[in-house]
Amino acid sequence: MSTPAATISALYQPLSKEKREIRLVTIISKPSSTRKIECKLEAFALRDAPSYETLSYVWGGIDETVPVTLNGSEIQVTTNLFAALQRLCQRAYGNLTYFWIDALCINQSSTAEKNQQVPLMRNIYQQAKLVVMWLGREENDSSLAIAMIEEWAQGCRLGLELYTKFDSKFQEKIALGLIEDPFNEPSWTAARFLFNRPYWQRIWIVQEVVLSRVGVMICGDAEVSFDHLWFAIGAWSQLSSPEGLALITVDQQWTIISSIPQRVNHLMVMFREQMLKGQTEPSKLHPLHNLLRRTCSCLASNPRDKVYGVLGLIEEDEADLAPDYNRSVVQVFTDVVVMHTRATMKLSIIGFRTNTFSHGIRTPGLPSWVPDLSSTQDAARPFVNWNFHSAEATAAQYQFSDDFKVLTARGIIADEIDAIEPNRDFAQHSEILNCWLKFAAVCSRQLHPTGIPWRQAFFRAIVGDESGYAYGRSGFRNNEHRKVFYEHAVAFILLIGKELFGKSKVRNNGERETDGEEGMKSIEHMFRDQGLDSLAKPFFLLSTEVPDTKSQVYTATLLKEFLGQPGMKGHMDSSLINIPEINKPKSKGASFLVLFREVIVQRNFFFTKRGYMGLAPIGAKEGDRVCVLHGLESPLLVRPQDDYYLVVGGSYIYGMMNGEVMQDVRDGKLQCEDLNFR
Repeated sequence: MSTPAATISALYQPLSKEKREIRLVTIISKPSSTRKIECKLEAFALRDAPSYETLSYVWGGIDETVPVTLNGSEIQVTTNLFAALQRLCQRAYGNLTYFWIDALCINQSSTAEKNQQVPLMRNIYQQAKLVVMWLGREENDSSLAIAMIEEWAQGCRLGLELYTKFDSKFQEKIALGLIEDPFNEPSWTAARFLFNRPYWQRIWIVQEVVLSRVGVMICGDAEVSFDHLWFAIGAWSQLSSPEGLALITVDQQWTIISSIPQRVNHLMVMFREQMLKGQTEPSKLHPLHNLLRRTCSCLASNPRDKVYGVLGLIEEDEADLAPDYNRSVVQVFTDVVVMHTRATMKLSIIGFRTNTFSHGIRTPGLPSWVPDLSSTQDAARPFVNWNFHSAEATAAQYQFSDDFKVLTARGIIADEIDAIEPNRDFAQHSEILNCWLKFAAVCSRQLHPTGIPWRQAFFRAIVGDESGYAYGRSGFRNNEHRKVFYEHAVAFILLIGKELFGKSKVRNNGERETDGEEGMKSIEHMFRDQGLDSLAKPFFLLSTEVPDTKSQVYTATLLKEFLGQPGMKGHMDSSLINIPEINKPKSKGASFLVLFREVIVQRNFFFTKRGYMGLAPIGAKEGDRVCVLHGLESPLLVRPQDDYYLVVGGSYIYGMMNGEVMQDVRDGKLQCEDLNFR
């Protein structure tokens, strides 16, 4: 049931744009009579508004409504908003409390008023004394989840206060010791339900939460402060990283990863970033393409809100994009690309989320070079924010057609996909790794085009390696990159050798070991017909209990298959043989899989005609071209069609990520040209 138009017209008198007027609501019902909610609506100039709180919530189904009284007139609100009003009434009773609630304070039937009010939302939330995050009524033991959040937060805070001079890993270890049962199964089951509620999927909550100064999360009768919420989520985020395996088990790490969706972690990261920026650079916010990437899986009833819902967070030099609900969805999404490109002279936004060919569902009429922001499918993690400079420091050279259907950009067609292996629907990521490795062994040349052994190139490709300088050079950007590279390389070799190619048996103490002789026979039997026995043996021998592997000389010989021969262009030092983890635990393999799992989401593995390996978005196919555009940080995969190209999506290609293609142009091996995209 909807509210009559005459009632709406009488309630919502026009607001002054010059005075930047907003409306605030007070709840005048008593808690004892919350079955019938009465509210009062008043208009104020934003700068003169009294102290107020804002409500961050999910509207809920618009077909399920209940009446409330607003300025003496009956209007319809969703059942979830009604529940929130009941809770706010109980919480605020005895105090005159003003609230800003979008469904009540904005005339939702007026496009003109929404165009006027949406640009003010950044100021509205920044000025609020408190943001109330309403997750809904008590359900699925939500109070148990909130109690667990409090316990983790208290433990983390106490660990931080008591051991300020120690590093974060030590503080987390102390915090884990202060929590009675940190991985209590009922509590984590409740948390999984809590963090998968519809609230976390809504696009508008991002700026509502990120811009808040002080906040509280309420679910039923239970509540927790934003400070404590982010303390707990921050600790879980660190423990779910590869380094977290030094403190918790693989199963415990999976409990965290499977319970806290990535969008919640993104929200926590943005909130912390905003707090830090607010202290040092009050006007500094977020690059638009970063926001769109982090919020791509969020839901919006109006597709335009995938853009307008984050405008309050974008950097000021990109703030020319004003809400206009009269423009079509295609126009709004195209506006984003045009505005971002003109403001930054970069094409970073082109390939970060393109589902032209991946899911078969795309907004009709949208050019392939415009990301379809309406899609909520999980997207491949873009490589534009990493330490990559495929086109070096070049600025975009581009032109849009008058109707904004065609983008012409300066770039290089550098290569072509020759063979592609899909990311199959395996239950275990190690199975995907096994499949890709065998595919690489069949397709690879002995040396990668950069001069490094193909096994090392494969490893670098599947983790999106950003540790080195490329051009086949073996140096590292810094010692931290070097350390991480070797740790993951060890984990990669152990995982391949022990879990994929090895034959295990159980020791008396219940642990598994790999028998050298049996394992070698197994490898010869399993892989000889496929020509893979030479691939498997070095990995297996490095990770097994064969006596000769205790010799550093023998180990170094085996590692030449990975590190390269001394004197070769791409030879790396043999620091790997001095790492004690070379014959150590499975947790190292797990640390590699954590990284691998993150990088391969929605990606396939491929080879190019020139022998390069890379990761492509789902939907890429043989014959797609590798394109390096001026002003774009990573290679773009494009599909020729008549006299133009269609954008398939961004990619990682080891050996093309740091200006190598531009060097080929200078050497006369490749050439720049103007490329047309539709």
